[in-house]
Amino acid sequence: MTTIFRTLLVASTLSAVALAVPARAEAACGSSAATVAGDVWEQFHDEALMLGCAAGSVLASVDFDDCYGTLSFYNDIFDAMVGWWNDMANNSWATIGPRQLQWSGIMNGTLQLGGGRVFCSAAPSNKDTVEISIEKLDGRAETEVEICKMRKDGSSLTTHTFTFANGLDNVGTVKTRTVTGAKDDVICVHLNNKSVTNSFQYSIDADKF
Repeated sequence: MTTIFRTLLVASTLSAVALAVPARAEAACGSSAATVAGDVWEQFHDEALMLGCAAGSVLASVDFDDCYGTLSFYNDIFDAMVGWWNDMANNSWATIGPRQLQWSGIMNGTLQLGGGRVFCSAAPSNKDTVEISIEKLDGRAETEVEICKMRKDGSSLTTHTFTFANGLDNVGTVKTRTVTGAKDDVICVHLNNKSVTNSFQYSIDADKF
């Protein structure tokens, strides 16, 4: 077998193998959202076990209905989760910079040139419906928004994607999306500034009911 023939045979074999391996899909709301949501679920599981409103060592199969259905249970866990979140944001998550998706109050910020930001809830939702409203306050940058449900089994689902167009004529625009079936999911919002020369100033309002 000639050297040229062997080279062609190896190249064609490698190409065939490459085609046979499916491409890995990008995680919903990006890899940092998957990291944050995974950590949130593990901590929520630990808090629920300590409080006694759930049982089971395998997170994916644990039933948290008692935790969600009893307001005192959920509030106690949520308060503990917020303290844990703040510690994580200052230490383990410092390099990916997630923000907490808060259920009360307005969250404001600015995406600088070509930057992105992830907001995730500090605990899974105890309500079936979550409404996310985002207002463009200033800036020219085209900015993409992705809203995701992050599940306890490690899977995720993008529920909405939309874009604020480039320019200043849409400043003041508010876009609202409703996430249904949100109970027992961590909710994340990913903002992605698509411009390398312009910024995007925004506010986010999140409510569950």
